[in-house]
Amino acid sequence: MEWWLLPLLGGLLALDQTSFGQFMVSRPLVGGTVVGWVLGEPMLGFLLGGIMELCFLPAVPTGGGQVPEGGPAVGVGVWAADSLEGEGGLALGLALGLLWAWLGSVSVHLLRGWNSRWVPVDGGGVGVRAGMVWRGQIVGLASDFLRGGLLCAGGMGVAAVLAPLLRGSWPLGMSATLAVLAMGGSLAVGGLLALWEKGGKRWRVFLAGCGLGVAWGVLT
Repeated sequence: MEWWLLPLLGGLLALDQTSFGQFMVSRPLVGGTVVGWVLGEPMLGFLLGGIMELCFLPAVPTGGGQVPEGGPAVGVGVWAADSLEGEGGLALGLALGLLWAWLGSVSVHLLRGWNSRWVPVDGGGVGVRAGMVWRGQIVGLASDFLRGGLLCAGGMGVAAVLAPLLRGSWPLGMSATLAVLAMGGSLAVGGLLALWEKGGKRWRVFLAGCGLGVAWGVLT
């Protein structure tokens, strides 16, 4: 695969997050699978994207709050997992994916502040012209695409440096690694309970989750 395809995909995932479309392709589960398919490892992308999806489910993008940006981040995570391979690759991919999701939210906040200067205003009483609106839209879309591409490329560079240094250092086997990563995702999903109506029967959901976790451990 040509390496430059992934930053392009990262830019498109960044656009889908908010600026254009919102077709939900930027959700980690979907975006991770797409990135894995581009890398020739669709199941790896599906697995890592699914774990990241669990981590981001409680993050509700309402109001002006900052939430983790999963689109470009999942591209970085899958790239890192594919670079290191094996159990250690999954761990590195999730770690970098979560870190880049936070960096993505910071970059979105900064970009929105910069984009505010392109908001058309009535200058000199001549009114807001269509060209001014088009310019603001195009600049906003282009800058968000560029932000996502640069974010993804930067994460790929970090993964390329770390992968050779960490090769062979991860101590857990595949089953234990999946259990640890699934446990982390389950803890994040537990945050959804706080969004439900108070007085509801949350304990049933908690017990069901515990039962599923025990069943997963026994079967694997």
